[in-house]
Amino acid sequence: MSSYILAAISSLGAWNYLIIFVAMIIEGDPFLFSAFFLAHEGVFGIPTLLLVVFFGVLVGDLVWYWLGIKIDKHGSRLVNWAEKIAAPFDEHLISRTFHTIFISKFTYGTYHAILVRAGMLRFPIRRFIGYDAISTLVWIAVVGGLGYFSSYSFSLIKQYMKIAEVGLLAGVLFFIFLSKYISKRSRQIL
Repeated sequence: MSSYILAAISSLGAWNYLIIFVAMIIEGDPFLFSAFFLAHEGVFGIPTLLLVVFFGVLVGDLVWYWLGIKIDKHGSRLVNWAEKIAAPFDEHLISRTFHTIFISKFTYGTYHAILVRAGMLRFPIRRFIGYDAISTLVWIAVVGGLGYFSSYSFSLIKQYMKIAEVGLLAGVLFFIFLSKYISKRSRQIL
């Protein structure tokens, strides 16, 4: 590895998989893209990464679904948010469940609301898991594939990354020094 950042990430070893698992539960797209980008760079093994990402997404989706079940009778902000975003899709969610879950997975800002709404509507859990698993596999293939194949361009500029990282570090240190100096001078003047 010629990059300090990639070397630091690689040094975490198995902790990287735990980080990706938790990241998939919270917010998936940028972490999925980054994980497969790093897989091409040798940080992750593809088979293990696929399992970690898949189960992380399923656990996260089940948490959102469960939230929908638990908050349905409460007039919370989460209920209002889910109803505002996902209630217009109730008919589609009931009659075209797979399509609705699949499309929402690729639509930023609606996916979690759809999952919460599915829980609020008490959608059958087995069907939900089945549709969600298929949608997740396709989503991983598309977003993960984009991350993996975009890392080819990184290989072309990798030699310049070390210089950029050192420059960024120097800039941050200069900024810290300058802010401390200005703070000290302003206290002396006041």
